[in-house]
Amino acid sequence: MFNYLLYISNVLYLLYLMIMTVLLLSFFPLFLLAYKLFKKGKIDDGVRWFIHLYGTYLVKISWPGVRIDRKGMENLNHNGSCVVVVNHRSTADMFFGSLFTPFNTAVFVRSWPFKLWGFGWFMNLAGYVDIEKTHIHDFLKGRGRGLYERGVSFLFYPEGHRSRDGKLQRFQSGAFLTATEFNIPIVPVFMKGTEKFLPMKKPVIRPAKIEVDILPPVYPSDFPNDKKALKLKRYVESIFRSGLDEQR
Repeated sequence: MFNYLLYISNVLYLLYLMIMTVLLLSFFPLFLLAYKLFKKGKIDDGVRWFIHLYGTYLVKISWPGVRIDRKGMENLNHNGSCVVVVNHRSTADMFFGSLFTPFNTAVFVRSWPFKLWGFGWFMNLAGYVDIEKTHIHDFLKGRGRGLYERGVSFLFYPEGHRSRDGKLQRFQSGAFLTATEFNIPIVPVFMKGTEKFLPMKKPVIRPAKIEVDILPPVYPSDFPNDKKALKLKRYVESIFRSGLDEQR
């Protein structure tokens, strides 16, 4: 009986999100026009702002099924670019991205979300980066520098893919190469609860409390020039390992 009710609630919740999404998307052309007129930014900047507002909106209307405990918002860089890194426990992690990123943030993700109908179109329009098709060094020397010069921030899931057991996996280098290339801070974010909201082994949405802890920024300039990105990666990874162990 419990499973039956859970599946029914999932269908109703997803239908509810779909209806609210359609209502919000009806304002998308007007939002882009206003952004172009008043902010005078590029289209992809406006789309990233809209996605951020959309994510915030979906999280808020999901209460009380989704409850948020967020700390450390003052640690986000509001005056320029930063690189946000967050642990990865669930497919739903992108759903909560607006909780811990600046408004204008380009996200690095694997290929499969780009194949989702509708979502993939928005991700391409927003200039999100497919990490399976983009070489990080080419990105940093090309499009990445243009984004940085426009004040865009970057979001990485440095483990590369979801943890199957909740334990932190080895970090990849992309986030730390980006931070050192542009000399911008790394903002570590601990997130837990998404693995309960949408578990990997039983992909059924459940009520959950999502805890987000945004830590103080780490600056590449604090590390020696020799193998700076590697040392930065090891240091930030050690912060995650000690911090997440304490949470467990």
